Amino acid sequence: MAKKRTDERQLSLFDDSFFDTPIKQETESGEKTLHISKKEKLFSEMQEKARIQMEGAEKSGNLISIEIPVSRFKSENKSDIKEDKKIQVREKRQRLRISFPDGTQICNTSATQTMIDAICKIGAERVAQLNMEVCHIPLVSQEVNPRYAKWTKKIDDKWFLMAQSDTRQKYMQMVSVINQLGMDVKVELGDFDTLEPVSTKKSETKQKKKKVQLEVTLDNKVFTHGSDTIFTFLDVVEHIGIDKVKKTNIKVGKFPIITSSKVANNQVETSTGEWLTVPTLVKDKYKVLRVVSSMTHNPMEIKIIE
Repeated sequence: MAKKRTDERQLSLFDDSFFDTPIKQETESGEKTLHISKKEKLFSEMQEKARIQMEGAEKSGNLISIEIPVSRFKSENKSDIKEDKKIQVREKRQRLRISFPDGTQICNTSATQTMIDAICKIGAERVAQLNMEVCHIPLVSQEVNPRYAKWTKKIDDKWFLMAQSDTRQKYMQMVSVINQLGMDVKVELGDFDTLEPVSTKKSETKQKKKKVQLEVTLDNKVFTHGSDTIFTFLDVVEHIGIDKVKKTNIKVGKFPIITSSKVANNQVETSTGEWLTVPTLVKDKYKVLRVVSSMTHNPMEIKIIE
């Protein structure tokens, strides 16, 4: 059976600039420019014509290639425009979490810090012996390549981590480390909450911080008010004598050590009604008392107890 001959021809209805430039149509009275509304009508007519030609080609077996530009008229239905808009939801940040058999979990905000903490626990030397590389640079080494110094992070006093990789790559690197060392350690990547004990560290620091005490021994008498160093300073000055200390003309900052009226916030009233300028820091109180001791010829032993 002879194959049915098929004709293939190109039918170009109009070019892509159809709706950008006016169309001039020749009429009996001369050339006439079509307005946009008439262009739209012409566009619909040509679409219908193309549809009929395609149906005919399908029945006859002839192939017709038709190019029809997309209409550039704005949609009158605003709901259609809203449906086309896509709402983009930002994906949660992926974090690296490493869990050890002893119950230790490491999950910092920074994947680099998580990796550093994990390598410290595993042992930087053990990881270095695996000879893993990043950009042809050892993953863990004791040297810093000048070219990659920006991405090299300190693990401890001897070892450095080549951290030029994203979170997913760090995940793969840690999986490889654990597998090669044959350790029972779980490495995960997900939107985990950070395990950094930020608030705990701050509270621990406050608890460990001890209050400093000032102790002065003068004329076989010990002056101390524990951590309230202001009253210790005041007692020592009053024991020496307000007038005697005033004559030294010592200045504490911008102000004299003794004034007749209050001129600064760091002053306390003495038993004589005058005002004593007290240094804010304990070490400054220590220095001023040493000067007072020397100028008033009152030897004293001053101790700062932490």
